[in-house]
Amino acid sequence: MNLPQQIADDFRWYWRGLPGHTFWGTLFNPYFWLVVTYRFGAWAVRLRVPLVSHIARLIYVIVNLFVSIVTGADIRPGASIGRCFTVHTGRGLLITNGVVMGDDCTVNNGVCIVNRANDGGEGVPTLGNHVRVGVGAKILGGVHVHDRTVVGANAVVIQDVPSHHLAVGVPAVNKPTKFWETTKYWDRHCLNTQNSDGANSDSANSDSERGVD
Repeated sequence: MNLPQQIADDFRWYWRGLPGHTFWGTLFNPYFWLVVTYRFGAWAVRLRVPLVSHIARLIYVIVNLFVSIVTGADIRPGASIGRCFTVHTGRGLLITNGVVMGDDCTVNNGVCIVNRANDGGEGVPTLGNHVRVGVGAKILGGVHVHDRTVVGANAVVIQDVPSHHLAVGVPAVNKPTKFWETTKYWDRHCLNTQNSDGANSDSANSDSERGVD
């Protein structure tokens, strides 16, 4: 998707995919604008037209400064984040450059998804699709948090988290969870935010084939 399509998709998700959100509530939601600012920054850093890219990056720096002050969050433009990204509460949130996150990921206050201290070459985290990261959780270094996982509040993840597992504790240990077998979050998104390219229908069909409710 191009930048306008990404922003429109994010707006539909915040408005119709999340419970209790109205059109105007979404329009004035600071965390929606945090996501929009990230999308613009990610687009700006990929531009290869010299003058346009410099202007776009300058606009991004100015807007991001204001948005970061308002939200207390920082999502670096070098991260790669998929569709239906939800910042539930964002103060203290930090997602560094190079992080890869799939579709339908949710983060909360105090979450840090970063390289380890001093960037010792351990890499940066990769998160799959359908991942919930609880308040204050830290995901550090080149770990892989697989699809349909939950990271508990204040957990410190320094090892891979398999699918359908909950990571809890310091350092985090993995425990099986049935969270994604019972949640209807993704189903509601597929119903409420369908678009003409059929991407959501494909996601729903894929989930159905894997036996996910």
